[in-house]
Amino acid sequence: MNISFADRRSRITWIILIILLMPVIVHSQTPELNRIKYEMYRKRLVDKFMVTGNNNSPGYYIPASFRNEQKGIISWGDATIFLSNYLAVLSTEYELNKQFPDQCRNTVQELFHTMKALERLDMTAETFFDPHYIISYPNGFFIRDDVPADFSRRNALTNRYMKDVPNVTSDYSASDKRTDEMSQDQVWHLLLGLSLVAKLVDDTARFEVFDENGKTRICLSEWAKQMSFRVIRHMHNEICENIGIAGDKIECLRYWMVKNPVTQQIVKRGGLPLFLNYGFAEAGNRITGMKYGDLHWGSSENAGIWFEITGRWQILQSITQKGIFQDFYNCGALATVGKIWDSKKLIRLFNHHRKLIFIHKPMYEHFALISYILYGGDKQCMMNEKNFYQHLLDIAPASGPENFGPGSGYVYEWSSISRLVWPERCGNNTGENQYGEYNGLDYMLLYNLYMIVYNVMK
Repeated sequence: MNISFADRRSRITWIILIILLMPVIVHSQTPELNRIKYEMYRKRLVDKFMVTGNNNSPGYYIPASFRNEQKGIISWGDATIFLSNYLAVLSTEYELNKQFPDQCRNTVQELFHTMKALERLDMTAETFFDPHYIISYPNGFFIRDDVPADFSRRNALTNRYMKDVPNVTSDYSASDKRTDEMSQDQVWHLLLGLSLVAKLVDDTARFEVFDENGKTRICLSEWAKQMSFRVIRHMHNEICENIGIAGDKIECLRYWMVKNPVTQQIVKRGGLPLFLNYGFAEAGNRITGMKYGDLHWGSSENAGIWFEITGRWQILQSITQKGIFQDFYNCGALATVGKIWDSKKLIRLFNHHRKLIFIHKPMYEHFALISYILYGGDKQCMMNEKNFYQHLLDIAPASGPENFGPGSGYVYEWSSISRLVWPERCGNNTGENQYGEYNGLDYMLLYNLYMIVYNVMK
């Protein structure tokens, strides 16, 4: 495999860092090594996968999913998922650094800019489809990203790593604009990050944001609650008809659907929650505490049994010959945030790698940790999983996760674009179109969740 000069330079940089850290590595315990890895991943994320600044420009504070310097490519596919993971990393980082005021202030500022980026995706969504469509405050409809095709070139002077990846792929720059529409899968991912901001970030600083009353000032946790409410409320729709002999009575049917307010069409991808509506409403109500109103809509309040059946049916439908779960993230994410399944049940469904022999690999390890942080749970059950989590952190590569195909020397467990979201893509299951370096948010989030849960248990 030919390696470009830029790729060799990057690898040499990491080798130098590791050599410099060898005295620490030799005399340190594993937890210290993982902390060092976290700091290296953190710097790598901001340097190589993001563009930051104070002007809230398009594309800012949205992490790229992968980059491949050999091909000069950087990609922002499914960007809202990684933006949510970034919110989760920052909020858990805040929780861990509360005793260090300077670090906390930096994290709060970074959280503000990231939340502002999410607000930007909402405020500009309609004008992306129609430049004449004007909104004055966020309404819950958002686009997945706003990264233009010339993003790397535009920011190469301020971020030297962008010079190595001039070719940008993103939903925003795709030929079909509808691929950039929000979808239900982007929402259930987003709720995980927003739930942790709402729960953990108790900083009292207030920031200027937009709402129905114009500009207002609000703290980050309350802002996360507002965003959660708006996004889920946007999934509420009605069909109203005149009935009666004189047509003097109007009846409205409430239903769940993700619609584009500009085109008035259902979004191209993932527009019908169907049996997941109960999970969306429960998750939203848990995050907001129902401060802005109950998010149940239509028949969702009585649809808990259908949500449970849907979850179990997906298990039966999606166990492949290798024993890998597929497409079960949706129920798990909503059940985690909505406290529909507790941490013990989440471990049994996804992580119980000792008893369920037909399961090839544990999945979605972060669900149980997030549930325990949000709502508590069975302490002994979590302690039983500690070594499993510790092992995953220990084997993560110091230079960051990557996969350049068979024989490229990747670490299997960290060879997916995100092992927390797509663990089934590890190893040879990663397609050639996603070969490259990955942003490492999966490791950073798992590390922070682990530290919060198991430091509390000391």
